Amino acid sequence: MSVAGGGLLLIDWYAGNIEPVSAALVGGGALLFTAIGWGVGRAFRANIHWGRRAALACLAPSSAAVIGAAAFLWYYVGSGTVEM
Repeated sequence: MSVAGGGLLLIDWYAGNIEPVSAALVGGGALLFTAIGWGVGRAFRANIHWGRRAALACLAPSSAAVIGAAAFLWYYVGSGTVEM
């Protein structure tokens, strides 16, 4: 999770706009995805000789996270099912 994202999450929590449990879940989920991406990137960097195919496979977790977030924003938040 970036410093800016964590800071904005803390500001929103401090202002009372988000529940503490929700803030912890969002922050924990972001840290989990960050750790997965860091681990996969580190594994590939240590074995750079794997080639282009392995590089694309290492991008799969981050690509899945981006596609999932985009789909959530497009289909649920954009349709009004979930309040922004």
